[in-house]
Amino acid sequence: MAGQPETVREDRQVSESNGPDRRAYPRHAVDCAVVVSAVSGSAQMQGRLTDLSLGGCRVVADQRYSAGILVRVEVQFQLRGIAFRFAGVTIGSREARCFAVRFVDMPPRRREELAEVLAEMAQGNAVRAAVPAARCETLAETSPVPVSTPAAVRPATKGDPKAAVAVAAPAKSPAAPVPPATPADRRSHRRHAVDTSVRLLLIKAGICMPGQIVNLSPGGCRIRTQAQFKVGIYVRVEAEFYLHGLPFRVGGVSQAIMDKNTIGVRFLDVSARKRLQLTELMAEIAEAEAVVSSRSETEVAAGPRGVSATG
Repeated sequence: MAGQPETVREDRQVSESNGPDRRAYPRHAVDCAVVVSAVSGSAQMQGRLTDLSLGGCRVVADQRYSAGILVRVEVQFQLRGIAFRFAGVTIGSREARCFAVRFVDMPPRRREELAEVLAEMAQGNAVRAAVPAARCETLAETSPVPVSTPAAVRPATKGDPKAAVAVAAPAKSPAAPVPPATPADRRSHRRHAVDTSVRLLLIKAGICMPGQIVNLSPGGCRIRTQAQFKVGIYVRVEAEFYLHGLPFRVGGVSQAIMDKNTIGVRFLDVSARKRLQLTELMAEIAEAEAVVSSRSETEVAAGPRGVSATG
């Protein structure tokens, strides 16, 4: 074991400098269950994934890891509802229960699926990082103007009380009320009435709440849950639903609480492919609504003539 730290450091240095697989891809922090199986035997090890990339992953095992490096393994995990199973080799360990795996012989199709999931996660992390900053900016814009007169103008107005009042007046005047900022992603899309069942997953709590989607747009939706929604706003959620035969699983945050069972959700982790599918579906729904509206207007216009004809 005395030589192991040097081996690990050497592996890390090589991979950092010219590793073709691991360091060539950005790593993303994850937290999901994983099963690592040794290819040469029947031993299985359970644990958690702590980071993931297209080139490999890092595992924190439930038990002590003593298999060494360059051991052929299979890594199985589920991320964003998609099950993955990759072959790889162990490339080093930092602690007794923590080790890294470099993926090998990854099929192109599975690689594309993993790349899409990682892209969605990266987009969601970027949006989550921007939300607190946007909230801070909103608070700064709506903060009241300080009442006290700036120290720089006090000497100039000391001998003239009227001037002092005139200078201080703008500071004492309350700022004009600023309407709450409306998320651009939410309000920039027209909402359409729908009626489809949904499974709302509270990510942090791990609670699944069934309900109905009452309106939908590419930027968000309104959901009526069967149980009371007591968590509040800015809570990370995932909405899983079917619409026109297509399955959707979209991440977002609770944006508004209408009543104890009705919430508004703003979508965050929407990939380009899913957003295109939602946009096309919204166009189909809008077209159907236009047809129904036109038919209703025609029936209303023809109604009185029909009555008079039969009378």
